[in-house]
Amino acid sequence: MAEAYWAIIEPIWQTIDISDGADVFLDTFFKAPQDAALLYAAHFCQSEVCNGGFFQFFFNSTGILAPEAVNGFRAIGQYKITEWAIFPPWDGTYET
Repeated sequence: MAEAYWAIIEPIWQTIDISDGADVFLDTFFKAPQDAALLYAAHFCQSEVCNGGFFQFFFNSTGILAPEAVNGFRAIGQYKITEWAIFPPWDGTYET
């Protein structure tokens, strides 16, 4: 299963640019196949949240993927995660 997952994401890994602003991101995101792009967005959301929480996801460059990540989670049937991505369980405080 993991091989199939990476076979979808890896070809677009360098295509989608999340670091150079919204216009560049949207341009590169929509050049990738939609299914792969949505999985890419969901992947980054999941990776960032598992690594450092929603704060890390939203306040790193990956936060630009938030709307697309929601659509990605919907596309793969992960509706509970979709709810958390829309309404993150974060009280607005951050402790280091």
